[in-house]
Amino acid sequence: MRARYLVALLTISIAAAITSARAEQDVTFERLLSYVFFENYVAYADPKTFFCRNIALPGEGDACDADFRIVDDNSCKIEVTRQFRATWADGRGREFMRAREVFTVANLNLERTQPTQDDAAKTTRAVFVSDIDIYHHDGYQFAYDLDANGQYKACRIDGQSLDIPEQECVLKGAKPPSASKEMTLLFTQRGFKKAMAAVRYLQTKYCPAGGNKL
Repeated sequence: MRARYLVALLTISIAAAITSARAEQDVTFERLLSYVFFENYVAYADPKTFFCRNIALPGEGDACDADFRIVDDNSCKIEVTRQFRATWADGRGREFMRAREVFTVANLNLERTQPTQDDAAKTTRAVFVSDIDIYHHDGYQFAYDLDANGQYKACRIDGQSLDIPEQECVLKGAKPPSASKEMTLLFTQRGFKKAMAAVRYLQTKYCPAGGNKL
């Protein structure tokens, strides 16, 4: 009986050690940041596949890419770049997009976070705020109507065709560099709670406000 008891204790100890090791693996710096911005622990390792998997690229020359880069460890500042050129399946239109976004986690004020739930979609839209700039953005997004030869025909804006030159269409889609004390992220309702826990852990262990590690 005593031998069985010792075996049981040993089994419990081993299981606890494995669980602890797995928990420690889940809270690594990169995995936590990845969850906050992608709601996925491992997306940071292959952001291209994560972002491009649902984007159809039927046309010759279509392409998609994405990049995740840690800009500054001490402030948990990351840069996410996403871009694609995608031709609509029937060949009558084409869209171009590039977005470069820089987020700073250290200075998020979670007490001032404004979450809004959409119960029908089962999502939570969170607006994060700070007293300093926490979000930078630049890039472009525009779309064409194409003629029968696959050449530019018109500019498509808000679902409507606009008869303007191609270069003017490109300029309308440009998003010049901007900075903001607010940033918005969309989560599943379940993922929102885990993301907030990840932010708290990051701010405690890796990047407390001010950018100096504890």
